[in-house]
Amino acid sequence: MDSLMAVFTWRPDFFSGTSETTDVALLIMALMSFVGAGVVMRLTQVESSFNFLVNFSVMFIGCLAFKEFGAPVLFPMQNEIIASAVTANFGMTLAGFVLLLAYRNST
Repeated sequence: MDSLMAVFTWRPDFFSGTSETTDVALLIMALMSFVGAGVVMRLTQVESSFNFLVNFSVMFIGCLAFKEFGAPVLFPMQNEIIASAVTANFGMTLAGFVLLLAYRNST
């Protein structure tokens, strides 16, 4: 388990670095981005490894961006796992709309 968590020990400091992203939050965001990329892939009927990686990357960046820019918003949740899942869903929803708009214009 430690070797799996060692993959997610980096901190995304490429934003302003105001929010603290823990290992558990990054793991949840990665898992939810994986599922979200699969959902977008089924909705668009475009099935290739490259498109899955692009979908995953956009979903994951959407999660990180919403976590960073939504840091001043305090959610009334005590559990970090639930708060990370909620922020990941908001970020992935916005990123999913951008992906669907891009796929619509490309065909």
